[in-house]
Amino acid sequence: MDWLKVDIKTTPEAVEALNETLLALSPSGFVIGDEEEDVTATVFLAGTISPESARATLEHALENARAAGLSIRPATIDFSFINDEDWVDNYRKFFHVIRIGKLVIKPSWEDAELNPGEVAVELDPGLAFGTGAHPTTAGCLHFIQEIIAGGEVVFDLGTGSGILAIAAAKLGSSRVIAIDDDAEAIEVAGDNARNNGVGSRIDFIISDFSDIEPTEVDILVANLTAPLIIRLMPEFAQRLVGLKIVISSGIMRSQLADVAAALGENGYKVEKTFEEGDWVSVVSRRV
Repeated sequence: MDWLKVDIKTTPEAVEALNETLLALSPSGFVIGDEEEDVTATVFLAGTISPESARATLEHALENARAAGLSIRPATIDFSFINDEDWVDNYRKFFHVIRIGKLVIKPSWEDAELNPGEVAVELDPGLAFGTGAHPTTAGCLHFIQEIIAGGEVVFDLGTGSGILAIAAAKLGSSRVIAIDDDAEAIEVAGDNARNNGVGSRIDFIISDFSDIEPTEVDILVANLTAPLIIRLMPEFAQRLVGLKIVISSGIMRSQLADVAAALGENGYKVEKTFEEGDWVSVVSRRV
């Protein structure tokens, strides 16, 4: 399979304005460089998306930002096609050891010395997404370690590389159910779980959420997008029996009120938020 690599070089303000569009193009996230002035946002898209279509989408988003009053100069947008092997090599350039609370997220090709009390999650993302680098994943990891006390059943919706499911298992969940509609992601996630010694406590399932049979669950982790969370909210309580806590992420600040309203309409009250940049992760509890 070919991938379309898109590098957008522009100002930090423009990248913030593009956040929602980039996440819509690649729901599993994107990478932002650490340059001090102009920054480069890199996103990998399925090769079925044409450069012309991606460029039009990005330039339209920038024009909307300018129309809203933001001072944004034109961005440099470069495209290249890469195969699966090159995709992995490119991804490895961006993925290094990440510490989030007591969790240490490390790639399989790097070593990390653990401090007392730290818990390592080792990943080889392969062709799946999810390393903890993006604020949406980081927010989920922040709340997972805060909420899990031991013995809970956790449902990971859209597991990707398996990072959230593995973290939940290593922090003491008795069982984790992790689903994704991408068979390759499920294969990668299963390998990662076994390499972390928690394969027997995670059920990886290739499925759409709408096809899941009613299942008893304590905690739902949904690192998706705000529109998808809002659309699926009525189904959460129907399919996840006894669901007490929802950790939701992939939410822009501007979308938080709509997500909170949807949660409220379905019997959940927002308790806490975790904010990083323009992104918000939310913990809500059944009332």
